[in-house]
Amino acid sequence: MVKILTIGVEMIRNMGLTYLLYRVGFILLRKTGWFLKTFPMAATDNSSPISLEDWLKRPIPFIMNRQSGGGMLEGRRPQPSESVMLRLKHRAEAIARHRYLYFGATWLEVPDWHTHPITHYRYPPGRHWSSISDFTRQHGDIKYIWEKGRFGFLIDLIRYEWYSGVDQWELVARRITSWINDNPVNCGPHWYCGQEIALRVLHWTYALHFYRNRISAELFAKMMNSIRQQMLHVAESQAYDRVTVRNNHVLTQFLALYTVGSLFPFLDESNDWKQLGKEGFESEILFQISEEGSYLQHSMNYHRVVVQLLTWAFRLSQAMHDPFKAPVIDRAKATLSFLRDCQDPHSGWLPHYGPHDGSLFFSFSDEPLRDFRPQLASLAHALAPIYASGGWQEELGWWGMEARGESMARQPCLARVTNYDQGGYYILKDRESMSFLRNTAYITRPFQADNLHLDLWVQGKNILRDAGTFSYHQFDEGSAYFSGTAAHNTVQINASDQMQRGPRFVWNHWVGEASGGWSYHEERKQYIFYGYFIGYKHLAPKIVHRRIVTKPIGELCWVVEDWLEGVPAALPIRQLWHPSPGFERDYSLRAVDAMGQALRPSAEVGWHADTYGHRQRADQLYFALTDGYIKTTIQRK
Repeated sequence: MVKILTIGVEMIRNMGLTYLLYRVGFILLRKTGWFLKTFPMAATDNSSPISLEDWLKRPIPFIMNRQSGGGMLEGRRPQPSESVMLRLKHRAEAIARHRYLYFGATWLEVPDWHTHPITHYRYPPGRHWSSISDFTRQHGDIKYIWEKGRFGFLIDLIRYEWYSGVDQWELVARRITSWINDNPVNCGPHWYCGQEIALRVLHWTYALHFYRNRISAELFAKMMNSIRQQMLHVAESQAYDRVTVRNNHVLTQFLALYTVGSLFPFLDESNDWKQLGKEGFESEILFQISEEGSYLQHSMNYHRVVVQLLTWAFRLSQAMHDPFKAPVIDRAKATLSFLRDCQDPHSGWLPHYGPHDGSLFFSFSDEPLRDFRPQLASLAHALAPIYASGGWQEELGWWGMEARGESMARQPCLARVTNYDQGGYYILKDRESMSFLRNTAYITRPFQADNLHLDLWVQGKNILRDAGTFSYHQFDEGSAYFSGTAAHNTVQINASDQMQRGPRFVWNHWVGEASGGWSYHEERKQYIFYGYFIGYKHLAPKIVHRRIVTKPIGELCWVVEDWLEGVPAALPIRQLWHPSPGFERDYSLRAVDAMGQALRPSAEVGWHADTYGHRQRADQLYFALTDGYIKTTIQRK
């Protein structure tokens, strides 16, 4: 009981009383069966408020249509490379055999909608969603169920058909029909999460407009009814989600409401949904994205998710002649600049920082998952043509835009030093390298305990890196490692995390005081970062970690100095490093203590996850501190 009360008090301090009341209320409503009334189960209905014939007569514009201002779907068909065509063909054939690409990396055979491809647990399709658990040891990570149910694979089929001319409509129709038949309203795991519902509806909407001249009247009616039922669920749940998952989840739901309300005005609720969706989306963008452009989820990949949501929203609003407020446009421009500043200019990749579940909602390109250029270029073109041209521009056409690029080197956002104090991101770029540090005082929920993490990039290679994200499933062995301090290039005390780990995604004793920044010292021709934070409050009341990073101009050399204050004498301290393969061949890593005595590095086996759901053993190095100070030099051999 004491432990539960302690967690409750800490949650109120961090998240607020409203959040706790909503969470407790959800549990009570679930146990009392209240959700059975507010989200009633219903059989599949094949009726539609409008006939297919009448819908086709309506001049409602969409992102890819002629009325929306041009783009690949009304002009010539640019032919992709032979390798891209082979990949698209392979994916289309795999989908026909019920094989799906999970999290951008792993192919799994998933013949139905309810069987977990890893644990083989079958979720009950006829049970009300509120009686289904999302994370249990027996069931496994429910994301493996949701991934297929998002219908992102429709984009692969559409792209393959567009380029090859091989008809994919029958396969698309079978999959949509199967889902509707096998997932009665508000039953089963696919009705559990409002964001998953919203993503499914967005993908269906895109496919519906692409195949509008081939769909049957029967399937059109079936889809219209299902879309309405799914959006009724989203509209009902958004108030709760806006408090408990106020991040990209609720943004996706508002975008779906705005989309359906705009494109299907014959639905009884369309005007309400359009207004609720647009106003909610605008409000959440202004809340979730800071004025400097950083994002409240502390994640590069979830930030990219928001980039794609913004691109969809802007392209739809442009097609509908329904512009967003100027402050929303300003936040989008700021977020674009922020991500470009964090982007390695050689590869287009960003640090593998923060939670990364492989989400790429609209996969309109065959560039690697870690390459952000297709998505950043699309948002840039939706705002103004300010992004470089290159092989990543296919995605533009699927948003109904034409490529108009210019040199990235001419853009003012690519400054040598950029300090983002609101988000706690500090970036130094020079001709060959990028030095990225993260240090923040949390005012929104943290996901990782990683303050003063240093990410180093040289000529497009991430030489000292973040370990990535393996799984959100708390029962997976070693999954906690990836969000902890041990998985980052920082200092660790007593094999503990900088904050105290709570249940599920909860951290206690948030870091509340932190500061940092790069500056240039002309007389020494050096860039110097200085930062500190107060953490480890579960170990001692005021432990301070200070870090200075010195980078001489034009040299592949970094000097990293760490000081620890307030650490109880008996607790061991380690400075951690996560090198990429081949690091020791090309770089040296040397350290000394406060007396100038050399310290020997020790090696141990850690983990690295390039993609969600897939991890591999990886070397990690550490130096044991003897006196609370260490000076480490990283240098090209």
